[in-house]
Amino acid sequence: MTTVTLGGKAVRLGPATLLGQGGEAEVHDLCDGTVLKWWKPADHPDFAGDPQAQAMAQARLDERQHKLPAFPAGLPPQVVTPCELAFADKAGRKLAGYRMRKVSGVPMHHLG
Repeated sequence: MTTVTLGGKAVRLGPATLLGQGGEAEVHDLCDGTVLKWWKPADHPDFAGDPQAQAMAQARLDERQHKLPAFPAGLPPQVVTPCELAFADKAGRKLAGYRMRKVSGVPMHHLG
């Protein structure tokens, strides 16, 4: 079970909230019409025993610390954008992911 800080409150992420995952992140249902994209940290079990994958995961997290807060605002409503940042620490210094609105439809990986 992972806990992140979202809007100053602790949010627990676990198997019950997991909607899907890829190589870099997991998407969790927050049960309020939004989801949380949580980037897998270097110590995630998916990277165990693979120092290269662990280094790449850390590099991605380091890059996103600066890149995500600079995400453009004012995009059309058809574009799903981050609406709130999630942090791995209570102080809000270590970015771990973001909240976005939940969309429905056919998952992209089913489209070919």
